[in-house]
Amino acid sequence: MAELALIVIAAALVNNLVLVQSLGVCPLFGASGRVETAIGTALVTGLVLTIAATLTHVVERYVLLPLEVPYLRLIAFVVVVAIAVRCTDAVARRTSPLLTQLLGIQAPLVTANCAVLGVALLNSTASRSLVAAIFYGVGAALGSCTPTCRCRSAAPRSHS
Repeated sequence: MAELALIVIAAALVNNLVLVQSLGVCPLFGASGRVETAIGTALVTGLVLTIAATLTHVVERYVLLPLEVPYLRLIAFVVVVAIAVRCTDAVARRTSPLLTQLLGIQAPLVTANCAVLGVALLNSTASRSLVAAIFYGVGAALGSCTPTCRCRSAAPRSHS
């Protein structure tokens, strides 16, 4: 359990995707001028990061490696990320109209966030177990959400 806690802390603070590895900086600079939308975007991105980390691990271990086609990893991961984003968007639309209204067009744009694909590839390169991959996804989600929300809350507000 201590190893899993260290994975989360390392992903969130030490190897932060946004601040250290410069992955997923798009929402940091231009996601929204409103704090509420930035929080919604950060939550959806965090959820997709965790789901994509899990699904890409499963696809790699139980589809790509047994079929001996690891060279299709990038293509498979892009497809899995797109499916994860689409499913998350569909669930958000059905369960939370407020979140859907806050996000607007930004939920499908999470597909283009390189941090999501980056987490999948980093998990694959590190050969983590499924549980460790999930915890790395959670840590990466925490690490990428914090700067996004913090920058939006510190940004000057326009009085229009």
